[in-house]
Amino acid sequence: MNRAPPRPYHLPVEQAAPTPGTKSSSRGGAAPEEVRVRPTQQGTVYLWTLGVFSMFLLGFKANLAFLLGAFALGCAGVAWALTRRGLAQLRVDRESPRRTRVGVPTPMAWVVHNDGRRTRIGIELEDRPSRGAKPVRILAEVPVVAGGGSERCEGEVVFARRGEVDLGRQPLLIGTRYPLGLFRVSGRVRAPGRILVRPVEGRITPRLRSHVRGRRPIEARQRLAQGDDVIYGVREYREGDDPRRIHWRTTARRGTLAVSEWRTEEGREAVVVLGRGTGAGTTSVAHFERAVAAAATIWRACIRERLHVTLEFGDGSPVRS
Repeated sequence: MNRAPPRPYHLPVEQAAPTPGTKSSSRGGAAPEEVRVRPTQQGTVYLWTLGVFSMFLLGFKANLAFLLGAFALGCAGVAWALTRRGLAQLRVDRESPRRTRVGVPTPMAWVVHNDGRRTRIGIELEDRPSRGAKPVRILAEVPVVAGGGSERCEGEVVFARRGEVDLGRQPLLIGTRYPLGLFRVSGRVRAPGRILVRPVEGRITPRLRSHVRGRRPIEARQRLAQGDDVIYGVREYREGDDPRRIHWRTTARRGTLAVSEWRTEEGREAVVVLGRGTGAGTTSVAHFERAVAAAATIWRACIRERLHVTLEFGDGSPVRS
């Protein structure tokens, strides 16, 4: 059975590397929605025990026991009222880089803002970035958020699949069990955000750089000696150029390093062809992913060598550097 074509490849441009301080975050944070208060496991045991104990005391005339039962019930009521207000005037903001790479730990951060005057204690956060990410569920805890202040917690996630990840697809979960842990108030926070996960790139070896550059200098000299090629011109030395290509006469005359260029190097351009046919099974998908990684590696090598490169998909929509 034929499956859907593989996902489109997001081309890595030279400016696509993650840069410190480049963040994608929800604007100003969002307040919790669908707030609910439910008893915790400890609270359920406490309430059931209190109920059974109260039923048992109905047949006895013990004022002290009734007073203890009333006190215990009053504590539960106060805990419910305080827990219900635990998320009031809170906002949550998620921060993440705009770009990352498959298999690379990606830093993420969550900022809890307290717009009220009262201190909030024991705030718990739960985030599910994407399917296939590790960890699947991120748990974070903010012990104290002072009134009018904010607290930040950080974590890392590793994405196993390339493509654009919509962080806002799964809402953030925020909750607290303060003060007695008998009840837990929780809500959902809509925190939009997107991360472009780039494919894995291989190591740019000297052999790959040699293929990208074209003919080696020694081969060019041999062709020049045979009269098959001529020197096109002389340019300034660039980082990564072969020292054997230095044109010493021009270097001595200008006072700066200069290298020679041959005619075949004029207007050098590389073309990478990546087919996006219909996949059939996991084996075809794995082969396509390896092809994407190879194309990304060659693209990066061409950019580093300052070559013009074109990526052809076979559908009439090429991408050029």
